[in-house]
Order: sequence, then structure tokens, then C-alpha cells
Amino acid sequence: MGILISCFRGGNEDTFDPVITTKQEQVKDQSFATAEITKLRSEANRLQSERHTLITQSQTAYKSNKKSLAHTLSLRSKSLLPKITSLNARAVSLILSSQNLSSGVIDLHGLYLPEVLPLLSSFISDSKNYKTILIITGAGHHSKAHDKPVIRPKVEEYLTSKNYKWKEVHKRGAIEVELKGTLHYKQT
Repeated sequence: MGILISCFRGGNEDTFDPVITTKQEQVKDQSFATAEITKLRSEANRLQSERHTLITQSQTAYKSNKKSLAHTLSLRSKSLLPKITSLNARAVSLILSSQNLSSGVIDLHGLYLPEVLPLLSSFISDSKNYKTILIITGAGHHSKAHDKPVIRPKVEEYLTSKNYKWKEVHKRGAIEVELKGTLHYKQT
């Protein structure tokens, strides 16, 4: 997973500045959310909101036949994407750096859905020497915007599509995967 983490750092490796955090810096009830991770995600979300506003303004300008302004706003919105990607990549790197991924356990707390499946694929590939692995998905209590779990169903779908034998454990907060299996079942 070391290669994977460096891939998600984004930007120039010389400018990547990992921040060591302590338990005291973690947000209450969210052990994955250190102050630095929360700061990175907040800034990425702020820039994403700004990008969305610029895109909307660009579309409005284009419809008003203000092509030059539309183009300028579009370029400004596109210029934010690498920054957003870099901030989120740094957050992912910090989340993963606190884990011992060579233990056959990965905790997906704090990750966004688009980040999960590529990481999961790499984690499973890197864990082939284990008979079983544990994927901690959480029960979905922090999926406030969706009012239901988001990560766990997609992980289950992914595992099923790859014909892994798996079962839900820890009150549906984790999935145990048998790497040599071919069928899945849910523990009730």
C-alpha cells in the first residue's frame, strides 16, 4: 500500500507535508477525523462549492451571449480542480498513514465514495497472502447527506461483482472477506 499512498498524495512529493496528529486532535466521535484531515476536507469542499458557482456563472454568461466572460469563468473553475484533488489526496494519505494496512485490515472511515473502490482494489491485491481480511466500513451513521449508508453497499456490491466470499460482522460495521471464496452471505 505504500505505493498507493504516494499516488494519492498528489502534486510534488517535495511539497507534501504530512502532519502528525494525536488522539486529542481528533474530532469527537470520529476517530478518523483529525484536525488536519478536517481542515483539508473543509478547504476542498469550499473550493468545490466555489467551482460549482463559477460553472453556474459561466453557463449563465454563455446563455447571455457573453462568450468571453463564460470562457474566463470556465477556466477559473477548471483551475480549482487540481487544488481540490490535491487537498482530498492529502486527506486520504493522512487517513491511510495512521493504519497498519499490512495487517489485513483497512478502515474506510473518512474516505469519500470515489476514493474507496480504487483503494479497496489495491488493498485486496496487496493482501493476497491472507486467507481473510477485514474491511471496516462503519454502519453509515456519518452519511448525513444521504440519510443511509453509502460506502458499505458499494463495497458489498464490489465484493459480490468480484465473486469474493464475504460476511457482515461487528453489527454491520465491517465486512470480513475470504480471499479464496466464491460466494457471499450476510450475517444476520
